[in-house]
This record gives sequence, C-alpha cells and structure tokens, in this order.
Amino acid sequence: MQGMRFFAYHGLLPEERSQGQSFEVDVELYFCPPEKAIRTDDIQETIDYRQVYQDIREIVEEQQYRLLETLAERLASSLLNKYSVTGVTIRVRKPEVSLPGPLNWAGVEIYRRRETVEVPTNFSDPEAEKGISMAASNAREKEELSEWTPAYIGLGSNLGDREAYLWQALGLLAAHPGLRVVKVSSFYETKPVGYQAQGLFINAVARVDTIYSAPKLYQTLKAIENQLGRKREISWGPRTVDLDLLLFGDQIIEEPDLIVPHPYLEVRDFVLVPLAEIAPNLRLPQGSFLPEVIAKLANLKTNLLSKWPSHAKMDRNDDIMMITQDFK
Repeated sequence: MQGMRFFAYHGLLPEERSQGQSFEVDVELYFCPPEKAIRTDDIQETIDYRQVYQDIREIVEEQQYRLLETLAERLASSLLNKYSVTGVTIRVRKPEVSLPGPLNWAGVEIYRRRETVEVPTNFSDPEAEKGISMAASNAREKEELSEWTPAYIGLGSNLGDREAYLWQALGLLAAHPGLRVVKVSSFYETKPVGYQAQGLFINAVARVDTIYSAPKLYQTLKAIENQLGRKREISWGPRTVDLDLLLFGDQIIEEPDLIVPHPYLEVRDFVLVPLAEIAPNLRLPQGSFLPEVIAKLANLKTNLLSKWPSHAKMDRNDDIMMITQDFK
C-alpha cells in the first residue's frame, strides 16, 4: 500500500506539534498465499486493505510522536498484533523539512517480522486465526486491578443534541460496576480543531475512579462511543460523542493502540481548562503540574467560546450510581 497521505502533528519542533503537516506512509504486509480466498473470491478470507488503511490512519492522525522512528514502530507493532502476517515493512516520509537547503523529503524505513506468534501456513483454518487474535488480546491486558485508580476522561460532541449525548455517555460510564464517576467539569462550547467544515463542540472532563486496567477502560470508552452511534468516517470529523482517556493514575503507557497521558493533552485548551477546573493542582505523570502546563500554552482559550455549569450531582441508590441533571 503506497503513497498514503495524512495530516498529523508529529515532530520535535513546537510548530510541528501545534500547526501540523503532511506525512506519507508506505506499508508492505507479508503473508502466506490465501488459498481459500483465491478459491472463494471472498474478501473475508484475506486481508482487507480498507481496514488496514483505517487502522493506519487512526494511528497517524489521532496520536502524536516526536520521532518518525517511533511512529513507524507503532504502526508495525499494531499491524503485526492485529493481522495474520509474517512481517511488515513501514516507510514514513515527511515532505516538509526545516533545513537551510532543498530536500525532497526525510523519512525512515523499518522491517519487523513476527517473532512470538506462530502464523498458520494455511489461512483456511479460521480457528487458528481466531486463536492468534485471542492470544494477542489476552497478552495485552489484565482486565481488572486490585485497587481503585483515578482516571480523567475527556468528553466531546458536535452532532445532534450535544448535551444529551454527553449525559448519556456519563450515565453509561456510571452504570459500569468497575467505574465510579466522581466529578464533572462545566460544559464548554468550542471551535473544531483540524477538520473545520463541522459544527461547534461541547467539551467537558470527568474524573472517574476505576478498578479496570487502562486497556480495559479504553475499550469501555470505545464501546460506549459505538453504543451512542459514533462514526469514524472523517478523521477529526463530526461525532455524536468522543471519549478520550486523558490520564490514568500516574501511569505512562506507550502501546500501539493506547498512549497515556493523551498525546494532545498539553496542547488542547478545551481539555486543559475543564481539567484544571476539577483538578486545579494536578501533578502529571511526567512530573509537571497542571498550572505550569497551562501557563506555557500561548493560545489558551482561543478555541473556547462559552461555558456553563454541568450541575452534575452523583446520587448513590441501592449501590447504583445515577447521574441526574439539575436545571436550576
């Protein structure tokens, strides 16, 4: 798959991480001849390059790295974990390079092969493929922890009844036995970031306590998004609801499908401002304090248009957490 182009915010320079630029990606996947796909002419029996493209786009456009080497490694690891391939080559190019002379592009190329998972030589065995997928999934996460961990979740919506979607998301979070919704910030109306041809957002931040592991909590957030009709047709595009795992205790996590703290946490005013409202003196896992981070953000509040209290109150009734809205 050659010549994929994405707009993202990777790089070492502050302007690269705030203004963004174009990136080009080539991917080569190596796998055994899909004999059953050849016989049946069925896309389900081979690798669907449309899904591969979507997976690549989500990593490139929705995460942020300083080095192209790190981005390439994350792409390789993710594809090896998800698909029954024996190896993968990743090429990432950056056409716009800050140098004093002419240069067409700068980039990296890596090759990785599967070391720990035995790939079936005949793709016609669905149980073998299922076994690989389950093994990879089980190796990546423990479902629950032995004690409660604080986590912060960013919420956003810009389709339909935006407030209603946020309240539904909070209610579904509170309904999980492994989650306690502790505090919710005010609601902020904000300008869209990235893709501009869309409506205004309502954003908020919630603190939850959880016994779920970070991967389990992340999967729970994605499941709630899907339940509320989230569609991923345009990167940075309109959505019924968006739930981002911003912080998970004091942990720093760098996995192919999960980065914590959230890679855009320190450059998004619509996240930092509501987060500071409910945790004004929060110490981030890297050691800095939230007020210090906010003080460094030159364009603070340029995307914020208005705010109003969420008036969220938590009532415990028969061990079921219910969130009710107070319209006073």
